[in-house]
Amino acid sequence: VLSVMQAGAFRIRDREISRMLFGSRMRLSPSRVERYFTCPFAYFCSGGLNLQARRKVEISPMQSGTIIHFVLERMVRTHGGKGLGELQPQQMQQEVQQLLHEFLSDRVSRTEALSRRFHYLFERLSITLTRLLMQLAREFAQSDFEPVRFELPIRQGGEVAPLELSLADGTRVSVEGIVDRVDLMEQDGKKYVRVVDYKSGTKAFRLDDVYYGLNLQMLIYLFSIWKNGRGELADCLPAGVLYLPAKDHIISTSREATDEQVEREHQKRYKMSGLVLEDPTCVAGMEHEIAGVFIPVKTKSDGSFDARSSLATLEQMGRIQRHIERVLSGMAQHLLDGQIEASPSVGMGYEPCQYCDYKPICQHQQQDRQHKLTEMGRAGFFEALKEEEDGKAE
Repeated sequence: VLSVMQAGAFRIRDREISRMLFGSRMRLSPSRVERYFTCPFAYFCSGGLNLQARRKVEISPMQSGTIIHFVLERMVRTHGGKGLGELQPQQMQQEVQQLLHEFLSDRVSRTEALSRRFHYLFERLSITLTRLLMQLAREFAQSDFEPVRFELPIRQGGEVAPLELSLADGTRVSVEGIVDRVDLMEQDGKKYVRVVDYKSGTKAFRLDDVYYGLNLQMLIYLFSIWKNGRGELADCLPAGVLYLPAKDHIISTSREATDEQVEREHQKRYKMSGLVLEDPTCVAGMEHEIAGVFIPVKTKSDGSFDARSSLATLEQMGRIQRHIERVLSGMAQHLLDGQIEASPSVGMGYEPCQYCDYKPICQHQQQDRQHKLTEMGRAGFFEALKEEEDGKAE
């Protein structure tokens, strides 16, 4: 079934086997797409052969990412964006603690048996979530966007259908998933939609990752809504994608720092990363002062956008969408052609072999083939996309 001419150059010889493993209708998830572009062979092992590493069976009721999503979703859904600002800090913390206890009681039968360390972390998480919700309240208080959907599924038959692509041989490709939060703004007869993801890890938004197929999730969701949204989500302009840092953090200040100074340092850590539509109405709708406090955009004294702002024009948004469609089509075509080489993407902080479950199978060594990533920056990213399209047109 497999052939290999040199170290790591694995290939499926029989196209029928490739089609049997990966299907003529590929319903992908963003995490599977990222796994493929991290290393095609690792994708083959997990997504093709469904090989799973042995793991010690553990049940942890304090999976911080899950619990953070649960509390934020419930609080914003219950109170709305503007309603959060009407809560006093003490009331907010009480509601957070109540939700944490609700989450815990559904998963643990005897909470009194949990360790002291567990209870300490539980209490610390309530403080972190309260601080994060206060930041959300401050942001919504000065924003014209309002949350309208939570845990929105992008799937066939749903309110928002996924982007669907077709290969020359009839193979169909789509990416399905769930959006943490969808915000909407209506201004000057136009509707703007943005998608927000709560990030409990360390990952930030980078266009370089998008170019290499390593972080497409949020943009795929945004473009799905842009093109396929129905009802309230129909005919919206793509306002952007934003990552909200939702992890605990430690700040360093002097002993003489006041409570206000400490709080300002915390607020800096909650600044969102992402990509925003270069439209003055859209940007001002997210942050009235456009000072880069909440979003990755700010203006200079003359009113023009700072060069370090993370912006894309509507034309550039279209280019990004077409690039993503080419990336997804290329992935599907390579899988059907049996291209499953052990060629990990290395650089820009990526070292996939270091923690890969499948390294004992491929036996990849540092001197073997690699896909080397290089940083290109915003200007380089859009120039590369333009060259892609110009080259295709020739």
